[in-house]
Amino acid sequence: QPLIRPLVKWYDTIRHWLIDYGFVPSDADPCVFVYKKKKYGKPHLIIGLYVDDMIIAYRDNVDLVALDVALLKDFMVKEVEPNFLSVEVDDNQYYTTLTMTKYIERMTADIELVPGPHHTPCDPSLADMVKTAKAKKHDVDTNTAKEYRRIVGKILYVCVMVRPDLAWSVGQLSQALTCPTSELLAQARQVVSYLYNTRDLGLRYKKGDKSKMYGMSDANWTTSRSTSGWVFFLAGAFISGKSAKQLSIAMSSTEAEIMAASLAALEAVFLLALYELCMGVKHGSVKLFVDNSGAVDMSKDYVANNRTRHIERRHLKIRELVQRSIIDTQWIK
Repeated sequence: QPLIRPLVKWYDTIRHWLIDYGFVPSDADPCVFVYKKKKYGKPHLIIGLYVDDMIIAYRDNVDLVALDVALLKDFMVKEVEPNFLSVEVDDNQYYTTLTMTKYIERMTADIELVPGPHHTPCDPSLADMVKTAKAKKHDVDTNTAKEYRRIVGKILYVCVMVRPDLAWSVGQLSQALTCPTSELLAQARQVVSYLYNTRDLGLRYKKGDKSKMYGMSDANWTTSRSTSGWVFFLAGAFISGKSAKQLSIAMSSTEAEIMAASLAALEAVFLLALYELCMGVKHGSVKLFVDNSGAVDMSKDYVANNRTRHIERRHLKIRELVQRSIIDTQWIK
């Protein structure tokens, strides 16, 4: 409670200040604000807040300078840095690239790791190692557990920000936070080694790209709870994705796929709201590619049968979004 109150007060303060200045808060995300000189058209300034950190996107330097002057009258503003939350932004005529090179170098030094010749995130048998660790009743070494959780937390942060290629490895490692072994600790350190060897990689967005946002969803059907996965792209690179266990057991591969597609469709609604506010233009429906023809048909067909009538309504939310032309489901190999 003592930690939450100051944050709420700070957010209320900066929110009211930005609204008075002329910014409009996003309905989709309360920490995104857009400033337009005219009611319609493209924004001149976009602000993203993360606690007391702020990132500003601008079209004209004049607008940015005016905002800086106004902010300095009421707030203590730190010098502008070429990074945001340890994400380095490289901007040129053709691309905007997001990397975390310096953070990865600091992380490698912090855990006193000498990088090996690793060019893949982890060993192919990592899932089996995690399964064995969870099934085996063993005494967890305190130092091993502390170091393991520290490393997994660090690589998870990099994964979420700019390196989705770590998603599977981090997802597996995160399942053993309460029962790590020395073998799994070695795997976590291998992920860091891989990161160091590929530390200049990041997300590269193409300027002037005319292609529309699109996504893909998938699921692995298992006898227990399946895993949903989805990813969205814009301007040639990843913008959003997730992999998570489904809340209930799917009775067929089609059911598992429609559950994943519905989760992806809900994310598309959020992304569309941000896109249209920040870009100042209508996007139209978002293509969602699914590799299960039965799930594609189910998303467009309201006919109930023995295979579908037991599925909870929330897992069929995609039907409504397809009917409203927000989502356009298409089959893909």
